[in-house]
Amino acid sequence: MGATRPVSRAVTRSVTRKPIGLKFALGSSDTGDVSWTLLAHYACDDNAASGVVLDSENDYDAALDSGNTSTFSAPGQVNTALQLTNGNYIKVNSPYHAVSATKLKIEGYFKISAWGIEGGLGEYLTLADSGTGDPDDNNGFYIIVDNRLSRNNWISFAIMTEGGLHNVHTDGGLLSLDTWYKIVCSYSDGTAEISIDGDSKELTATSYGSGDFSPRDAILAIGAINSGVETLDGYVDEIKLYY
Repeated sequence: MGATRPVSRAVTRSVTRKPIGLKFALGSSDTGDVSWTLLAHYACDDNAASGVVLDSENDYDAALDSGNTSTFSAPGQVNTALQLTNGNYIKVNSPYHAVSATKLKIEGYFKISAWGIEGGLGEYLTLADSGTGDPDDNNGFYIIVDNRLSRNNWISFAIMTEGGLHNVHTDGGLLSLDTWYKIVCSYSDGTAEISIDGDSKELTATSYGSGDFSPRDAILAIGAINSGVETLDGYVDEIKLYY
């Protein structure tokens, strides 16, 4: 995807554990010729200022990180949503690695309150990440909104596969501030897709991987790199993970 993303290593954070309205569910979804199994569903119906939920099945712990009190119940697309600001993000304990996933799909509603800062750390807004940096260095994937001037807030989706790094992006200028979008990113057997509000977008590939997705045994973060930087300033709702 051009210039190397800045990489920050994980830091230890203290998190107070309180129930919030996230949930686990099982099911399936069909996209084209690919059949998907629902791995986890985070409803984001938060009823507390900050906290944590421990999913009772399969050890897919979902936590709100950073411990600050700016996360609260907000109007969402289904019931309420989580507001992520001042470094808050959701983290889940290695769900794709736990099931030895060979493909992945992440979908959810996102509303961006502020763009990243052009130049230096913070020029990306992270929707999801499962490696501490570029997945060609650390197996996994990331989904980011790239704010560098020539990219105009395009969505970039990078996946480490058995055959190498598969990296695609949309055109720029597709997103506006303070607007809900349903964003879906999927990868299966050499094919990556990004859709916004049900509209599959034309993609530009900067590198082609092939074969199965190569999941990383690392925290999956929603709204940040899993080391807690390049955070999303906005809202998330109804996050679903499929494999």
